[in-house]
Amino acid sequence: MEDRNSLTFKGYLKVMSVMHLVFCIGILLFTIFLYLQQESWTFTFPINSPSIVIVPLIAIIGIYLSNYVFKKKIEPILYKKSLKQKLGVYQSALIYKFAFVEGSAFVCLVFALSNSNLFYLTITGFIIIYFITLRPTKDKIEHQLQLKGEQKEQFKREDDVIS
Repeated sequence: MEDRNSLTFKGYLKVMSVMHLVFCIGILLFTIFLYLQQESWTFTFPINSPSIVIVPLIAIIGIYLSNYVFKKKIEPILYKKSLKQKLGVYQSALIYKFAFVEGSAFVCLVFALSNSNLFYLTITGFIIIYFITLRPTKDKIEHQLQLKGEQKEQFKREDDVIS
């Protein structure tokens, strides 16, 4: 196992990708498990229930908050830190982002299970699809951290130790 102080960018990206994969597998398996636990499901729009507004609102708020918190954590380090510090903050910001999105998916799952309604499960499915698109890639990291000059060059050298 690599020493955290001598992590290369290739290793960093691998860690981030595995972390994203674990989050994805977790929510997918939990969704499948809950789906199989229910004996019967219906797909209805609960027009007379406040949950028809609450559940989509929770999904939207979860996604909005994930992006808001991510940007707020990233902003302070965009122009003044080393690449190593930027990547450390990026990793923690991404964990927050994943947590908000996954949290909203779990809340939607609770509504789906308690009402046996596939409408809520469908919303959860859309959240999972969105979550899959959050997979960290080299291009996304470079863009989100606004890497320029020496940091961008160091970033492109995948096998060099991050400093």
